[in-house]
Amino acid sequence: MYKRYFFKLLPLVSLLFLQTFVYAAEDIPGLGTAKKRIDKLVDSGKASQAAVVEDEFIINHSNPSDRPKIISDMADSRAKLPCHDYGRAKALYNRLIQQHPDDNYAKRASLKIPEIDIFSKIETGKLGSASVDIEQMITNDPNNPYLPETLYDIAVRYTKRYYFEQADTLYQRLIENYPSESCAEKAKFERIKNTLFSKFKKGEPIESILSDTAAQYPNHEHLPGVLYFSADKYEENYRYDKAKALYNQTIATDPNSSYGQKSILELKKIDIYEKISSGDFTSAHNLTEQLIAGHQTHYYLPEVLYNIADYYRKCRNHERARQVYSRLIGLFPNDRFSARGQIETALLDIRAKMAMGTFDPAAGEIEQLKSTRQNDYLLSRRCYELGEYCLYNYNYEAAISVFQVVRQQFPEYSYYYGRAKLGYDTAKICQKISNGNLADAQADIAQLKRDYAGYYYMPGQLYFIARAYLYYGHQDMSRALCDEVINMGQGKYAVHSEMFKYHLDIRSHLQANDLTGAKQILDEFKSKYADSLYLEEAILDLAGEFCDMGCRNEDSNSNTYLEEAVAICREYEPVDANFKIRFLSVLAQSQYRLGNFAESASCYQKIADTYPDSCLVWSAQFMAGRAYEDMLNAGGISEQQANTKIKAAYQKLLEKYPDCAVAELAGTWLKNHN
Repeated sequence: MYKRYFFKLLPLVSLLFLQTFVYAAEDIPGLGTAKKRIDKLVDSGKASQAAVVEDEFIINHSNPSDRPKIISDMADSRAKLPCHDYGRAKALYNRLIQQHPDDNYAKRASLKIPEIDIFSKIETGKLGSASVDIEQMITNDPNNPYLPETLYDIAVRYTKRYYFEQADTLYQRLIENYPSESCAEKAKFERIKNTLFSKFKKGEPIESILSDTAAQYPNHEHLPGVLYFSADKYEENYRYDKAKALYNQTIATDPNSSYGQKSILELKKIDIYEKISSGDFTSAHNLTEQLIAGHQTHYYLPEVLYNIADYYRKCRNHERARQVYSRLIGLFPNDRFSARGQIETALLDIRAKMAMGTFDPAAGEIEQLKSTRQNDYLLSRRCYELGEYCLYNYNYEAAISVFQVVRQQFPEYSYYYGRAKLGYDTAKICQKISNGNLADAQADIAQLKRDYAGYYYMPGQLYFIARAYLYYGHQDMSRALCDEVINMGQGKYAVHSEMFKYHLDIRSHLQANDLTGAKQILDEFKSKYADSLYLEEAILDLAGEFCDMGCRNEDSNSNTYLEEAVAICREYEPVDANFKIRFLSVLAQSQYRLGNFAESASCYQKIADTYPDSCLVWSAQFMAGRAYEDMLNAGGISEQQANTKIKAAYQKLLEKYPDCAVAELAGTWLKNHN
């Protein structure tokens, strides 16, 4: 489920902050150009070179009265996410205070320094200490005119790290104590976004909140931001119909706003996503070229191209991802998203190796990337995601290795360093469960709860452990851990755990050959979570349970189980490419065991053609050919037709995967049918 909590590289608030800064910088000749150069250096991990450019511009600027603003803006840029450099930001703020102590920007800087310390504590989950520091900052300088702005920035940082309760409290304080400040008005809408985000995390519908907000603030300048935010979240959850409707509403509300302008490209991007997900790569390519031709000077085009390439990556089609990254770099060589595209291109080889089970973190690829590439923040994030991918797929040894690499190579990035430490500890516990060492695992879980009490990501790790318990046959322990996560009541993992308990109940009934009871629970599940954003993912797990039971059993109920798996898949075909691979796999396996070889071969071939870098691709390509062999043996196809299909499938297999486990079998068939 790590895919669900992937976030955008530039959250909306950061995007607005960047735009505001760039436009303000234009008031000072040359600052905009210098800023772009500095941003690119920082984004590329060349912090020391960026500092030289900053110092030269500050010293050489012709108008000394502009220096406080220049220093302040440059410090702000260093403190912003994602590529924050807190040390350099504090150094610049201190320089501003020392060199221009009577300037208003110095008053602002005096709050920004403790704000950075608070940011650091929020990043590492030290919420109690952060709260104490906030109160101390207010006590020390209650009349500072920049205090409301600073409190607003802290509340936004809470939101970015999903600490909604703390953010909401601070927003409400702003609204009550500083009603005439512009940030108080923004805080009202940030509270609405918090509520929406909380609903998204729980997989709950948000339509009533949006309609109430639109009715209450029909022409408000911040309404497009709320609409765009909601569209973006629907898009992240692959609810493209709802995303499109909200992007169109954003455009209709204010077509000239930054959100309205970006929504125009988002609509075109979703059309491309849908073509990619369906395997229609020719149409996706043509739509991408039309997008470029029609919007080549659009401010957001580089980001949109980056996201299209990233979607190909998520769909396990690395070659087409490389093509779009290359197109992006060629069109916008100096853009920050091109720098990221270079990193992503370099990481594709590692992802491909990991998907095929041939990646060894100890081999030094990540260390080499760190030394030869740029943007350590992006590398730390992507490497963390690799570890979570291993954890989700029960490859605990690899997960331990990858999380350890993140901790060794990226200690300066406290956010992913901290998450990697938790992931490492979780993987170690799961490894003990896999080895049957349950007593030690239980002791380690208790220690984990003490070490990470209150940490936002803790419920997710307990959920991973609950999955490990079930995977290795310990249903009671899995259920108990799910109950703990539910009692924590924290967003999506509480919902996932509730859903997972249905999974446990259905498995129990299936193991008792109580098909009627299993279907009753399934119907209850479908009714309860009909509107949940997480329904597709959970329902496929349940389809997999019916499929597994049908494949394991040879009794009279076997086909009934398999038919139920097919029915579930037919009813809930997913949009998310990652889930679609699982959907096709369950459908192909169920149809194969039912003797529906043509349908099975079609599903297997679609996996191989649409997701060429999936870890399932070589076995799917082989099974496509095997299904035609069995169809021939069953008399469902002529020998000539069958041999043509089998030959095509096995030749593709040997061309791309000559060393896979079934290559010899395919080679033998081809040799015997020349």
